[in-house]
Amino acid sequence: MLKRLPKGLETNIAEKGVSLSGGEKQRLAVARGLFFVKDSGSDIVLLDEPTSSVDIYNERIIYEGLLEEFRHLCVLSAIHKFNLLHLFDEVLVFAHGELVERGTVEQLLAKQGEFARLWRNFSEEEKAAG
Repeated sequence: MLKRLPKGLETNIAEKGVSLSGGEKQRLAVARGLFFVKDSGSDIVLLDEPTSSVDIYNERIIYEGLLEEFRHLCVLSAIHKFNLLHLFDEVLVFAHGELVERGTVEQLLAKQGEFARLWRNFSEEEKAAG
């Protein structure tokens, strides 16, 4: 994708910039942010649903690459897609702005609490969709 952009990472991708899909704009924004992280010297990478406009195949590739590249850092990511949770060491579950559970996916499922309820709903939606 970068090869198509007239100025590479410096290309304006705003509304009147080049014509990119939503997923392409998001992937480019993530790439720019990751370059910043590498140069910042920070020990923490904060992500707020960086792949919300990306298809499920590319989303997993992005997260696997991201977590591998920054394995020496603390990566915190807000996500709502349960298919990505197994990639993380720990899951924090919030309800009404409060932390209600934390642990691995397996630990949280075993507790049969809020996470297990959300997981069941996700699983049912996945079955219905497909």
